[in-house]
Amino acid sequence: EVDKAIKPLVDLINSKEEYYTTSSCAGRILLRGKEGGPRHETAYFFVSHDPVSPDQFQQALAKLPQDEVIFHMEGLILHVCCEDLQAAERLLNLARDAGLKRSGITSLARVMLEIIDTQRLELPIAKGGKLLVPEEYMAYLLEEANEKLEGTRKKMEKFAKALA
Repeated sequence: EVDKAIKPLVDLINSKEEYYTTSSCAGRILLRGKEGGPRHETAYFFVSHDPVSPDQFQQALAKLPQDEVIFHMEGLILHVCCEDLQAAERLLNLARDAGLKRSGITSLARVMLEIIDTQRLELPIAKGGKLLVPEEYMAYLLEEANEKLEGTRKKMEKFAKALA
């Protein structure tokens, strides 16, 4: 399912004859178990594609599992299949001009463009059901994650305006 924050951009890209999206995420804040195996074995304890309030976050932290828990924020990611290299180059230039600097062509067999933001946080915060860092630091991390999520949204809007 497409998250609501990125749906207008996905719809805009898919309205163009030379492009279609294959996957997308507008950015998210999450708590997950430490990766140790295939992705489907990773446990997600909290996921939000929207800014997170301190109350929401405190509720999530109150339910920490015994596993190691990773606080994670990641920015926008889009995979777009392009008609040809010229179409990919045009879209890539728009993405980079919008501040999505880590974007690039990932496949030539089927011309695929990955548009990705550099906004990211990832660090362990709990183990054995207990926080490893002070609550004040957790509040700071949440504030930083929300700001980074807002930053990725601004880049997404700039990209959409350029594409339109």
